[in-house]
Amino acid sequence: MLSELYNKPPAEWTTKYWQWIYSQPRDKNPLKSGSIYCNEFICLPCTGGGEDCGRKVTLSGDDTKKDILVPVFASEYSTAEVRNASDEKLRSIAREMSIPVRMEATLDTVPLIPYYIESKPFNLELPTNHSLQNENSRGGTYRAVSCGYWNRLKPLPKGKHIIKFGGTGVNGFFTSVSYKVNVT
Repeated sequence: MLSELYNKPPAEWTTKYWQWIYSQPRDKNPLKSGSIYCNEFICLPCTGGGEDCGRKVTLSGDDTKKDILVPVFASEYSTAEVRNASDEKLRSIAREMSIPVRMEATLDTVPLIPYYIESKPFNLELPTNHSLQNENSRGGTYRAVSCGYWNRLKPLPKGKHIIKFGGTGVNGFFTSVSYKVNVT
């Protein structure tokens, strides 16, 4: 039964995740606010790094019928961060940043098997007050690539669930988040 609860998400979903994350202005960025993406799927954002946090979310109505994208340990790099970089250079940096020395992904304390996914190059639309570490980059359109570990959860049954995910990279970067999900 557990195998029915998760599987590998399409790479296009991971692209939509990063496009959504970085389209938000700094003060509303989901990496800090924990706001979720509710379109054709639900997305639970990770943190911006260096954090261990707990978040709560309630799913109701049509959202209870949607799959959930979990960014277990993933990285994105764009030409806003590395000026004039080729797609291969961006991919190389994103790969290096997404190498875990430790990873965690559980649903109600049951371990999940994260899937490694590399995106095709895609465009990011950054607002003027974006949340990238390179604050000198102006708002606009940039090329990006992402690499990392993800899960796709099937719609959860009614009730309370805990989804935990995160990890530590070879470079010392870490993130850890625990979502208390109430499905009504």
